This record gives sequence, C-alpha cells and structure tokens, in this order.
Amino acid sequence: MNDTEVSQIRDIWNLSSENKWRLYRYWIFQYCNIIHRKIDQNEEEFKNACKAHLEIQMQEDKDIMKHATVIGMTTTCAAKYQPVLKELGPRIIVVEEAAEVLEAHVITTLSKQCEHLILIGDHQQLKPNPTVYKLAQNFNLDLSLFERMIKNKLEYNCLQQTASHASRNSKNHENYISKFVESRNCSYI
Repeated sequence: MNDTEVSQIRDIWNLSSENKWRLYRYWIFQYCNIIHRKIDQNEEEFKNACKAHLEIQMQEDKDIMKHATVIGMTTTCAAKYQPVLKELGPRIIVVEEAAEVLEAHVITTLSKQCEHLILIGDHQQLKPNPTVYKLAQNFNLDLSLFERMIKNKLEYNCLQQTASHASRNSKNHENYISKFVESRNCSYI
C-alpha cells in the first residue's frame, strides 16, 4: 500500500484479508523507517561524542607532554599524535630500531622545529615490513630512511663494540640486577 491508499481507508475491519496484510506491511515499513532515522540520529550523536572525547583526550595528553622532558612513543602512536607533535615541535627525535621503521612513519614524526633526528639500529638487519608487497617492490618501500641515508653516503657513526650485559642465565642474575637497581634508585619489573 502507499500513502494515498492508506488515507482512503475508513474502517480496517471491512478490508479484505489481503488488504489487511498490505496495511500491516505498510505500518511495519513506516515503523522501520522511523527506527532507521532514530538509529542514524543516534549514530551521528555517538560519532560526535566520540570525536569530542578524542579531542579532550588529545588535549589532556598534549598538556602532559608539554611539561615532559622526554616523550616516548611507538611509531603507530606518533602517527596518532601527529597533530600534537607538530604543535609541540620536539627539537630532538630519537628512533630506535630505525632500520625496521618505514620511512613514512619517521617522516610523520618530524616537525619544522626538529633540529636533530637520531636513528639507532643496524641497517644490515631487519627491513621494514610494508603491507603491500607490489608497492614495496616498485617504490622501494621496504627500504627504511635509515638504510636509504646510509646508501646515499650521508655521514653516520657506527659503533663497533658490542655492549656487554649480565646474562639472564647466570646464577646471580637477580642479585646483580637488584644491586644495579638499588645503586641507581630505580625500580624494575
């Protein structure tokens, strides 16, 4: 049934069984439309509330970062906080395991205020892992900024000495760690 047919009905008890079903389906259709509009409205309100919550959370995090001496985060987190990082403008950025980080992830952390980018890692070890293999092959996306800079003969320092550390397998490992921690007034898990 359509709106015109429904408006002409004076007594539903006089309708045929078929027309009663048509009227019923019309009412169900109209009710579903109302429900869908409410769902769309609620969805829009929810999206706006989420956006407002995210903005407040970003502002709180920015206020915390503004007063921090050192800010540490993963490259995924740096992408999420890119607007905050651009506003804060860190002057020094350190990227650990830089040979494994996609060039785009490093670039997004940089701001106009960046004076010093420190890339730490072994460019001959693991490479970045781009998600689209064809793009990686066609555009050298499997090459990190770190490795690209070294291949382009930019000046870099390479540590030749391997760091020595207490073996976890040694009998006095826990004792060694606790003495180390006590001497530096810090805690460990």
